[in-house]
Amino acid sequence: DTLDQIARDWGSGKLSTDALDTSNWSTEEWIRFLELAPEPLSIARMAELDQKFGLTKKGNAEIANRWLVLAIRNHYSAADARLENVLMTVGRRKFLGPLYGELKKTPEGLARAKAIFARAKSGYHPIAAESIGKLLEK
Repeated sequence: DTLDQIARDWGSGKLSTDALDTSNWSTEEWIRFLELAPEPLSIARMAELDQKFGLTKKGNAEIANRWLVLAIRNHYSAADARLENVLMTVGRRKFLGPLYGELKKTPEGLARAKAIFARAKSGYHPIAAESIGKLLEK
């Protein structure tokens, strides 16, 4: 409940990004916070989060995946290189599905997803490659 209130307060602007104390947050708390982020988020708000917490460079795959989904939704191009790197190097459907699924929601995103997938699919597990291929053709 406390985290949900923090997320709502940050989303409404009642709590500044600088006032967020995430020093003791677990992976699950980060995921919850990112999933509760209001939509759309401005590029400025995305950049604030990224600059303060280094989310684009986050090593934790669970947090990075939620962040990259948010980045796609909000057209945060500062995360584009990381997104492409993840799609080229991570082979787990658990992470690929949400990213490709979010990309395919716009014509530009779909074109980008197909181009990346064409280069990356040989490195994916065959089941992941098949399911992502089907996802992009729907």
